[in-house]
Amino acid sequence: MKLKLKQDRIMVQEVPPTRYGLPYVVEINENQAQIKVGKVIAVGPGRINASGKLEPVNLKEGDKIMYAGYAGMKVKLDSEEFLLMSEWDVFAVFE
Repeated sequence: MKLKLKQDRIMVQEVPPTRYGLPYVVEINENQAQIKVGKVIAVGPGRINASGKLEPVNLKEGDKIMYAGYAGMKVKLDSEEFLLMSEWDVFAVFE
């Protein structure tokens, strides 16, 4: 199923931090349980600002991100679970 995201929305798939093969380890203890790591699957076009210009989303498909665990809305597409959220819910992008 194909999904066209609106405004500054992104679709994220949650991934355990150790599956990234990053050169460093992301440790999330129980006090930080509301911090999640995921992969951006799809990105909307952006948001129209007050002057009527499109402000594109500063994320791209494939970006590995850290976001609030309470963010977004869970959806199930083709038996896979994803989160739909705003770009504003993202804390950081892994480089």
